[in-house]
Amino acid sequence: REIVASDAFQKELETITQSTGKSVQELETEAIKILEKSASKFSLLACKMFCTFMAPMWNFIYNGLYFDAEQFNQIRELSKTHRLVFIPSHKSHIDYLVLSILLYELGVLPPHIAAGDNLNFSFIGGILRRGGAFFIRRSFRGDHLYSACIRHYISKVLHEGYPVEFFIEGGRSRIGQVLQPKYGMLRMIAQTIQDDPSLPVMIIPAAITYEKVIEDMAYKNEQSGAQKQKENIKGLIKTTKLLISKYGQIYVSFSKPIDMNAMLHISPDDAPLTEEQFTANLDGMTLELMDRINRASTITTSSLLSCALLIAENQPLPFEKLLENAAFFLALLIERDALISPVLQTTLAASRASQYQPQISGEFPVIPELDASLNLNFSALITPLRQPMLETLKIFKLKQADDETVKVDDSSRLQMAFYKNILLYPLIDDIYLSCALVSLPADERTQNNLSARFEAIAKLFSIEFSAVNTSERFEQTREIFQNRGWIVPKDGLLTPAVQALPAMRKLARCILPHIQSYLTVCNAVVSMSGIVEEPKYIDSLLADSKQKVAAHQILPEACSKVFLSHAMQKIQSIDIFNISYKENGRKSIKQLEKKSEIPDDFAALLKQLNDILSTHDVTE
Repeated sequence: REIVASDAFQKELETITQSTGKSVQELETEAIKILEKSASKFSLLACKMFCTFMAPMWNFIYNGLYFDAEQFNQIRELSKTHRLVFIPSHKSHIDYLVLSILLYELGVLPPHIAAGDNLNFSFIGGILRRGGAFFIRRSFRGDHLYSACIRHYISKVLHEGYPVEFFIEGGRSRIGQVLQPKYGMLRMIAQTIQDDPSLPVMIIPAAITYEKVIEDMAYKNEQSGAQKQKENIKGLIKTTKLLISKYGQIYVSFSKPIDMNAMLHISPDDAPLTEEQFTANLDGMTLELMDRINRASTITTSSLLSCALLIAENQPLPFEKLLENAAFFLALLIERDALISPVLQTTLAASRASQYQPQISGEFPVIPELDASLNLNFSALITPLRQPMLETLKIFKLKQADDETVKVDDSSRLQMAFYKNILLYPLIDDIYLSCALVSLPADERTQNNLSARFEAIAKLFSIEFSAVNTSERFEQTREIFQNRGWIVPKDGLLTPAVQALPAMRKLARCILPHIQSYLTVCNAVVSMSGIVEEPKYIDSLLADSKQKVAAHQILPEACSKVFLSHAMQKIQSIDIFNISYKENGRKSIKQLEKKSEIPDDFAALLKQLNDILSTHDVTE
């Protein structure tokens, strides 16, 4: 009622009444219903009871929850002077609980959490409300009253002093990667600061990483075309099976906070920003935010295991070869300053105490050079990884024949790809340069050509990974490759060292599933005619992908509805479709009509990369 009665809201209702024809009184009645259906009923007592109830469950399901105490001390201090906005990655429904419980236990007020209205069912919705959840629709484009209600509610919550939490990806990632940002909630908070520049707001980028997520089988099924299961009591009862399973560790990590007022260049002393300035500043801040969320993600043993298994063509894979692949990627990740899980750090420290020290936070020590041929030591990491890998194989129920080989069947590869994809972000520049080097002819590997190819590949997969600052990133990666001894400048060319080519192919094959999904879409769009509904078209692409998997033409993990959707989104961005929308109740169905052909270089690059990476055995 306070929101609806406020001058700012009343002013907005006057604008909305002009476009809808409804009276202010009618809009007020609707607004109160919207807010009552959405609003949290936060209770510290409920939080205390919930934490008490959940504590024994964590011990049944997980082996431990790791966090950095120093980071939490900084957050606690910030909470005394700023309004906090927590923006974590989103990989599981458990995310809602993990951060709130941790904050409560450590003396920081739990946040009000933006939750999808699909979670507002039966008595569960009431429990979540008291834990801080407020419910919003997935999409409210064009509904000006609903948008105004949610924006003013968030502003009210922040002004009252409560922290806020939302997931900028919009929904849970079914592929392990952090998804492209949805700007709606962040824009609403930025607008709150624009309206009141004296309100100090600090974003806390975070990542919640699991050794194994409880929904990974559901994610695999959804990517294969199964319908998303609606949240209900029946589904909740099924989750009691979790109590007889073990899912490893959970890691909560935070990146450097972002001062929204400073990043948006908004202060009480300055003139209000124009719409163009506001949008440009918001875009720049969001890019930085997504990078920090990605870099806060923890590299787990399950990520290393999955990557080591999936980049190998020959199955079953000797266990020693699996360890070698895992050690190779771990060495690269350490060199790239990726956040290595405390469990892995402690294991390495215990095994090689003279060269490694256990560090739960901060930079990991540089690996000493032992392998002179590649100027990159990973041999020393093989022995320490043996026991963690064996334990992770048990979590995923991957059997070993005579304890010598490991095999992941086709039906499990999509499940394992979720974890492999988590570690791609810190290595993506190494992957892009490796793709550029193995795909260019020997006499064309000039610095300019490699830079151009690096940029072309980065732009191709800009929906999967950021494509900003590609020139700078190329130069940094080229220098790293030269320092490793992987490439040698000679006669104006950058020539790969022969002994480094297998390593580059391992890296390049990390995105082979992405390449094959995108190529599937490109080939299909060539023969596309008439107007098609995008959801049905993606279903047909998925069916086509399944046939290719059966014929061993593409990897099983390339048969991903998410990747196919991303490929369609990328092709739409190069403006070859006329796009329209067909209304179907409360939903709008996107329709596509091809107006021009896909550029030759776009499809040719995908085909070339696929041909090269599909024919090399990287295990040799």
